[in-house]
Amino acid sequence: MTEQKKPRAYSYLRFSTPEQMQGDSRRRQTQLAQEYADRHGLELDKETSFRDLGVSAYQGKNMEAGELKLFRKAVEEGIIEPGSYLLVESLDRISRQSAHLAASVLVEICTMGISIVTLVDEKEYSNQTLIKDPTAFLMAVLIFMRANEESSTKARRLRSVWQNKRKKLASGEPVRLTSRAPQWLRPASDGVSFEIIPERGEVVRRIFEMALGRVDVSHGQP
Repeated sequence: MTEQKKPRAYSYLRFSTPEQMQGDSRRRQTQLAQEYADRHGLELDKETSFRDLGVSAYQGKNMEAGELKLFRKAVEEGIIEPGSYLLVESLDRISRQSAHLAASVLVEICTMGISIVTLVDEKEYSNQTLIKDPTAFLMAVLIFMRANEESSTKARRLRSVWQNKRKKLASGEPVRLTSRAPQWLRPASDGVSFEIIPERGEVVRRIFEMALGRVDVSHGQP
C-alpha cells in the first residue's frame, strides 16, 4: 500500500518594519510553522515560503504587490493545490486593513480551497469552518477590527509627531527629524544632532584615507 501523501503547508511571514527583522520575530514565526506542521502531519514546504519583510498590511501593500499576492496567484494557477495550508502567526499578519477588506481576503483564500492556520492559537479557518461555524468568522472580524484600530492609532500618533516637528522647523527651532542615521553615527544627547561612534568612525576614516591613497593597504601604514 502506497503511503498517503501529506497535505502541503506554506508559511507566510510578514513584518511591518525593518526593525522587526532584527529581533526574534522571524525565528519565532518559522519555528511555530515547523512545529505545527510536525504535530498535524503536514509537509512544510521550505523552498516555497512567502515573506513580506518590512511590508505593511495596514495599507494592503502585501496583497497588492507583496508575496501574499504571489501566494494567491500560485493557488489560482494550480501551482499550490487546494487542500494546502497557509500558516501565519496571527490574522493581522495577513491584513490590518478595515475589517470588511481584511475579512474578504480571508474568505477569498479559504474559498480557493486553502486552510489558514493562525499559529498563536492554532485556529484553523477553511471554507467549511466559515460556513458551518459563523462564530469563527465573527471572531476573525473582531480580530481584524482590533488590528486595524491599533494601526490607525499608530498612524494618527505618527502624523501628530511629524506635524509638531514641522511646526518647530517653521518657527526656526532646531529639530532632529529622525533617529535613523548611518551605522557610524548615533543620536546625541542634545536631542537634535548626531555624534560619531568612535570605533566605527575610525573605520570610516580609514576607508576614506585608503580611497585617497594616504594608507598603504598592504601594510596598513600611512
